[in-house]
Amino acid sequence: MGFFSTLVATIYAYTGLSPMGFFTILALMVGVYHLVSGMFVSPEEVTTKVEKRSSIPEPEPGRSSPRNRSRLGR
Repeated sequence: MGFFSTLVATIYAYTGLSPMGFFTILALMVGVYHLVSGMFVSPEEVTTKVEKRSSIPEPEPGRSSPRNRSRLGR
């Protein structure tokens, strides 16, 4: 409990804010930082991330796997 009261007193002494206000503003600042820095990602990095995610081949349309046929009763 001593650490918490020291932390609360320090936050108030340096910023003049309540701890809830301080951590709310801190969370908003981190969120805005990630939002703004995400706007400056080069398109090549985005396409490589998408390609890595879609490395699993999709089945061809119109063809069902043997596993699906047994479920359909064929």
